[in-house]
Amino acid sequence: MPSPCAASYHHVHRVHLWSTHAPLVQRGAILIEDALHTASLPTAERLVLVRQLQLGIIRSDRSSASLALTIEQQMAQLAGTAVYALDAAAVDAAMVYFNDALEPYYQLALRLALGFGLEAWFWPLAVRGWHRGMDRASGLRYVLQSLLQTESGSLAVVPLLQVLQEHHQLTALLQVLLPSDGAVLMQASGWPWPLSSLSQVASPSQLNPANQMLLSTWVQHWGSCDARSHWLAAILWVAENPGRVLASDVGERSRILVHQGIATLDMTSALLPPIETNPDEPFTSATAQAVAPFLSEDGAAPMPTPYPADESAQTQPTVALPHPIAPALQPLDAGRLPSACNNAVPPEQVALASVAPVLPPAQSSTCIAGTVGTDLPTHYGGFFFLLPLLNRLAIVSFLQSHPGAIEANFAQHLLRITANRLGIPQTDPIYQTLFSPDAWEPLPQWTIPAHWLNHQLISSPWKLRQTLIGSQLWDSSGQICLAQWQQAKAPTMVHRLLSRGREHIVKKPLITRAPAQWNGSSDPLLQTWQMALQRLCCRYGRMGLRRLVYRPGRLKFTRTHLDVTLPLEQAEVGIRRAGLDLNPGWVPWFGRVVQFHYQERR
Repeated sequence: MPSPCAASYHHVHRVHLWSTHAPLVQRGAILIEDALHTASLPTAERLVLVRQLQLGIIRSDRSSASLALTIEQQMAQLAGTAVYALDAAAVDAAMVYFNDALEPYYQLALRLALGFGLEAWFWPLAVRGWHRGMDRASGLRYVLQSLLQTESGSLAVVPLLQVLQEHHQLTALLQVLLPSDGAVLMQASGWPWPLSSLSQVASPSQLNPANQMLLSTWVQHWGSCDARSHWLAAILWVAENPGRVLASDVGERSRILVHQGIATLDMTSALLPPIETNPDEPFTSATAQAVAPFLSEDGAAPMPTPYPADESAQTQPTVALPHPIAPALQPLDAGRLPSACNNAVPPEQVALASVAPVLPPAQSSTCIAGTVGTDLPTHYGGFFFLLPLLNRLAIVSFLQSHPGAIEANFAQHLLRITANRLGIPQTDPIYQTLFSPDAWEPLPQWTIPAHWLNHQLISSPWKLRQTLIGSQLWDSSGQICLAQWQQAKAPTMVHRLLSRGREHIVKKPLITRAPAQWNGSSDPLLQTWQMALQRLCCRYGRMGLRRLVYRPGRLKFTRTHLDVTLPLEQAEVGIRRAGLDLNPGWVPWFGRVVQFHYQERR
């Protein structure tokens, strides 16, 4: 199955050809295939589904180029009548669309949870592999495993939890997970299971109070040694900071969070009224009233009239997912687990807390209601060309080797400070795609990626400087700090950098005063990365950051995708030569799939 996050993908579900002669049918199939490859079809800004395309009579002597023009003309006509898939008129529409490739998965899960009808023609096409023969539980679990197979991985599940939460249906998903699903979900998310008993976490882990209460409730239901408890803990931890998906100790942190959930439950269980929940029954509005009223940012969309639940939806499935996430695993045998793990509580005794919202409402805490999924004009459409630059500067390896930078949301701070330095006003929609992290706390110890030396961004000789906060290693220009540490002896990572650099170190202060705060930041780490961006842009793009960023265009963003559309005349040879307008695709530390498009002015 192709990834739903694929930047450019077209699929024809079925072709009907009729002729009295079999060779003519074969000839027509070849012409249609060539025409589809030749035709200029809609870009991948959104997922477009076409019910049928009438091509008429195809003569054997017709060229594929002329047939491609016919396809383009019919697609253009249908585009004018395209209907949003969640609109009531979509059932009879010839063309429907979703805002991105993952939205149908979230909306399908929501309708399964609510028990609404899914008779529209486009659902099996939008969520490939799902069919109406699946019962409610199997459908929800199939959506979950399909999202984990995308390039976004575990972060693609976070919007699913958000959508279900906004409509009071998060329990509907969690209650259909089988004990055997937990280990499969952990492994499909890229997290180890079973966990090693010797691993340790350098820094403590903690969820916000609402997420901690949610986790505590399900730890009580599943048990502290159930893999489902650890998977939920890891997902909630990553949801609060998408950059955490790059951390190497997510599994061990889930263990700490689960134990904290047990402690939280011990303190609050006496205050929580028990609510009877039956995983064999759909999650009803009566159960939802016991959970805090979570409201979506732009209000809940009107939903179709629900149909009576069929008998298949009333039966808890006892089989694995139709398409397993990973090789089949044996269900956990509670009788063979230590007594400390046999603490699961029967469903009828589970207390569902009435708590505040448990997940961030959207990718950006500054997102304005009603703007998600719409085109917004900007004068700084080239700002996101910085993402390929940062990837070229090995920001992923830097974050993975500096867990403190992940927790401090370093990448988001860097983007925001760069935007401020370039004079982008706070009213620009660019800020709606960025998080609003807490105040920046400088890291005490770090080194630049050794990969920078390959780009010749560092001028020599390097110079060592002693400061009040420790030792710093600067390049000869005094604008890039290569490393900072507080110990009397340089750590191993600094020695590795020196061995790569093969430069002569002058053991004397570079300057007698602090480096100039030309970028409005006194932190050498942020200053260093901004200067590296500037030098890399000049070296490969033959222009400065301001010229690169200042480009009128349009932004369209959803929970999982960001599409940047620029006028065709904004395409430059320098940018193309440097590869800055190549689609970054899935950017884990940014939390979205990013794509660039060039279009002629309309």
